[in-house]
Amino acid sequence: MNPGSRHPGTFLELDIVNVPDSLAVEGQAYTYDPTLDPGAKISLVDLLQGPPSMFEAFGKLPPITWTPTIADTGTYLVGVKVFTNSGQGRQYYPLRVRPLNASPVVTSEPAPV
Repeated sequence: MNPGSRHPGTFLELDIVNVPDSLAVEGQAYTYDPTLDPGAKISLVDLLQGPPSMFEAFGKLPPITWTPTIADTGTYLVGVKVFTNSGQGRQYYPLRVRPLNASPVVTSEPAPV
């Protein structure tokens, strides 16, 4: 956790400690429930950036729940900001939205030489 400022009237900067899914599928619910360290209760979630329809469907309470449409297919950088009574935290992550019937993509780790 970043100590942040401890002056009255200011928020502590908190770390979001879990990693969201980086793949969403058109027509299927996508859910992400940010968690703060050390388990502080989140009272509000704000979407900073992401697919346009995610903003339309987005509530202000956790978890983030959204069902992408075919128009959302592509890759996005999603940004969320969470608030508690004593601090706030931000997280940015890549999210790929694929069509429901997309061909599978095979990857290997480590990448072949």
